[in-house]
Amino acid sequence: MKEKEEASKLFKGKKGKKLEVEIGKRSRTFVPGGNVPGTSEEKSSGPTSADVEAIRDAIKNATTLEEVERLKQMLKSGQIPKKAGTSSQNKVAIL
Repeated sequence: MKEKEEASKLFKGKKGKKLEVEIGKRSRTFVPGGNVPGTSEEKSSGPTSADVEAIRDAIKNATTLEEVERLKQMLKSGQIPKKAGTSSQNKVAIL
């Protein structure tokens, strides 16, 4: 109760209002999920259409379960498979 009374006295009158406004100012802090200054809203975080096509082709051309598992691990680690060269074999390279 005593603290409440002291706070009432401190913020009473013109000086109290001025102090209240000064204390009430918010600092500029980072808010998770909020907009970060200097970044564009138009950036996409997903793969491009060319990446999606390369992934589909690599999966279609996989002939063994091991190849499919390797592609799965590459995608989990953020690597995008891309066709390499024009050889007759179905080779996959990492971007």
